[in-house]
Amino acid sequence: MQDNFGLTKSEIMKTNISNQRFLSALYIALCLIAVQLKVFGQAGGATFEEGPLMSRTKIVPLTATLSDGRVAVFGGREAGFISGYYTEFYDPETNSFTSTTMTIPRDAATVVKLNDGRYLLVGGGYDWGIPAYSENELFDPENNSFVAAGTMQNPRMQCAAVQLNNNQVLIVGAWYNSSAAIVPELYDIETNTYAITGSLFTGRAQPLVLPTSDGGAMVVGGWPSFGGTLITSVEYYDAVSGTFVVFSDEIIPGETGWTAWTPNRPIEDQKLSSGEYIFLAYRSVPEPEYAVVYFDPELKTFEKKFSFLLSESGVLNGGIFDIVLDKTNNYLYIPGITSGADPVEFGLISINLTTEMVYTPESAYVFPAGEYLFPSFSFIPATGKIMLIGISTTPSDYFNGTNQTYLLKPEYKVGVQQLNNTYATVTCYPNPSNGLLNIVMQGLEPDNYLLQIIDMQGKVVFAETIITGFEVQTVKIMQQQNLIPGIYHIMIQNNNHIFDLPVVINE
Repeated sequence: MQDNFGLTKSEIMKTNISNQRFLSALYIALCLIAVQLKVFGQAGGATFEEGPLMSRTKIVPLTATLSDGRVAVFGGREAGFISGYYTEFYDPETNSFTSTTMTIPRDAATVVKLNDGRYLLVGGGYDWGIPAYSENELFDPENNSFVAAGTMQNPRMQCAAVQLNNNQVLIVGAWYNSSAAIVPELYDIETNTYAITGSLFTGRAQPLVLPTSDGGAMVVGGWPSFGGTLITSVEYYDAVSGTFVVFSDEIIPGETGWTAWTPNRPIEDQKLSSGEYIFLAYRSVPEPEYAVVYFDPELKTFEKKFSFLLSESGVLNGGIFDIVLDKTNNYLYIPGITSGADPVEFGLISINLTTEMVYTPESAYVFPAGEYLFPSFSFIPATGKIMLIGISTTPSDYFNGTNQTYLLKPEYKVGVQQLNNTYATVTCYPNPSNGLLNIVMQGLEPDNYLLQIIDMQGKVVFAETIITGFEVQTVKIMQQQNLIPGIYHIMIQNNNHIFDLPVVINE
């Protein structure tokens, strides 16, 4: 039986088939990594480093960035198309992996971060992508333990889930199981039991589920349980009545054909400080296009904020894999590839969500020949890097995954919207700071520049017009500006150029 889950993602990235989808670190880096990394070079919007090897081979695993800074890598597909039975833990302090076993192998499953800090692992497939498990488990990062979390009413693969306000988890969707695809169920955390809830209007596999502030949830996108045309409708779940209603026929108001891209991580990892959630959407008509969509759980609104036509996206014209959120610095990273299979050419778009400035790399990073991507991405707050897991030695099957990893350090100043003068620099010291900032500018073309300090909510807390030229110039901003502790962005710009420098203010 063919497994549509991974195949759909890889085919989208390689052929764009139309009917399928897809710097607190800067400051904490004082905690130096013990093992020296091999740096391959800077291109494609990031500096690429060879990461440590995992103990097991994996492609398309689930990941989660834990509160202690580690990255958990749950299951996935091991070499030979074997459903992954192991979880790997990446520790940025030691730059190494450790591993432990789960209670059930997990491939094409889903993971939910619960309010108490534990993680619920839901469903998944057997070896060779055959659906599906009904047994779930809970992972406790405090002691790295896995315990059984009951048995669902239906086995589910390619499902999605989210915790509601009433201490229950809504589980939606199933691949190759039409009855489970249309009948969601609720997991009661306190009683460790499952119950069927109201039926969807459209059964679906691989949907996206987003919580709403009133205790309900939105079910977005997906595809039919046995494959077919991508689903564009949105349904709302009313937790009080236990019923679904069709919220809208399309995700983005006034536009057609969009479906949601489901991440290989908890949707909680894509929640902004504003309370909104962000996700990746895709459509193939009128031409292949990706978009970053904001969802407001209180207003129940969807808004397209950034979009990328493949025909115009330069180094990412082969497709986009995912989005990766740096919550501390309010940056979003978008990884993708150019068209072509070998060698794979990779690029990383960076978006400053505070200023909504988009930085597009001018060139691609070329992977070694014979390395193909079936990836999952995770942001590592302690280092400001992105971990890439999911390297295969073959381009179009699931039998040859490796244990290779990469670490990407975003270089968001390398982009079309930055100063072309490579000798121009803007630095700030001390950083972190207790409120005294020395902003040093060198090599800027003579002009009037607007210097602003912007907080994480986008509010301008300091502004000053400065006149500078190619010489070195220092602007001192004293502690009496009363900058409260937190992350800020120093923006220096004229009509043609812009510098963006994150800074931390301590107690």
